Amino acid sequence: MATPLPSYLKAYRKSAGLSQHEVAELLGFLTHKNVWRYERAGNIPSVEIVLTLELIFDARAADLFPIAALAAESRLLVQADTLLDRLERQGGSERVNRKRAHVASIKRRIEARRNQEI
Repeated sequence: MATPLPSYLKAYRKSAGLSQHEVAELLGFLTHKNVWRYERAGNIPSVEIVLTLELIFDARAADLFPIAALAAESRLLVQADTLLDRLERQGGSERVNRKRAHVASIKRRIEARRNQEI
């Protein structure tokens, strides 16, 4: 599998035929500098900007910023394991079992997504 770029924003922008200035205008920026930083410097924009970029390019945030997405998935898998271990020690009440099932489904979704990308 090829190593993902920090951001595929430039590729999406070029595919749409938009300049950095035009994307900046759509985002409400006065200059193209923030767009350049997102494309080149690996800066991750705010949630509001990411949601707007999803709308502009009809792409998921994980597709626009794959390195950040992989990091988030990896952190979540570790935290999910930690939470599952703690829940295992809390017994088997209906409430705890529901929590355990939800956390396990989070892990399955991430693992399934990763298997699709291979």
